[in-house]
Amino acid sequence: MSETAPPVDPWVSFSRIVAGVVLYGAIGFGLDRWWGTTFMVGIGVVLGAGLGIWTVWASLRHDDMTSAVGGLTRPRPRHETKGDE
Repeated sequence: MSETAPPVDPWVSFSRIVAGVVLYGAIGFGLDRWWGTTFMVGIGVVLGAGLGIWTVWASLRHDDMTSAVGGLTRPRPRHETKGDE
């Protein structure tokens, strides 16, 4: 039997993106009210969507790395390879 990674729940990805939009949009709204501007909510929404997409990508990349080898592994930097001691 081969081990396969559990399927990724799409609702987790969706909720990360929505949470980024809501959180950073709310921060932008608060800054708009505080500073008397009208553009920070838009910047917050775009920034939140971008960061939400980045967290989805990072979590999927992390899952790929851990499922491929059975554990999180990172390549050794060149200065720490064996034989260079």
